[in-house]
Amino acid sequence: MAARPQMLLSEAAPVLDRPALPPIRTVAQAPSPRFSMDFTAEIPLAHADSLLTAILSAHPYRSGSHEAVVKSGRIYASGGKAVLGLGLTKPFAGDVYVLGVPVFDTVGSALAFDSVDYSLSSSSALARTADWLLHGTFRSQVAKAAKVDFGKQLAGFRQKLSKLEMPAGDGVTLRGGVQRVVPTSVDISATALRVHVRAEGTVQVDVGR
Repeated sequence: MAARPQMLLSEAAPVLDRPALPPIRTVAQAPSPRFSMDFTAEIPLAHADSLLTAILSAHPYRSGSHEAVVKSGRIYASGGKAVLGLGLTKPFAGDVYVLGVPVFDTVGSALAFDSVDYSLSSSSALARTADWLLHGTFRSQVAKAAKVDFGKQLAGFRQKLSKLEMPAGDGVTLRGGVQRVVPTSVDISATALRVHVRAEGTVQVDVGR
């Protein structure tokens, strides 16, 4: 419903044109009670960085006889991709950057990263210092581990929206609830990881007597 307010200057109250509402009638088939609404779940990047650091630094990464140790992780967006900055202490002390496509892992209810590859600058540096990182399993191990859990947030949304009751005025009340929460896309803003979600449910209109 859209409205366009008007301001009238008059000595007497203007006569308003109020068209009558159509009479209530029955229909052969009631409209579908189903509805959907879209919303966004966010995790601030600063919090995501602390989660990634805890996950990625939990254990060393081995490839054959080689070992890599990650002390910190951070994430930001660049050109439609996610950049994972990895602070290493082994096999050298320094930063390595990998690029990936943010995706939603429906099984784990987490934001994950697909098509992970090193940045050009990191590839060049690793070729001179630790080329085994280019050809070993370190990159795939990081991609498998680097997931940011959204399960608690989505479960909280589902619980809060499972039972809805909203007064609509004139004795009319909308009652219903959300039965399903479906992630539709993910992205990274300048400040947060974002999962865009569609909530689907049913609603009925109760008219007071």
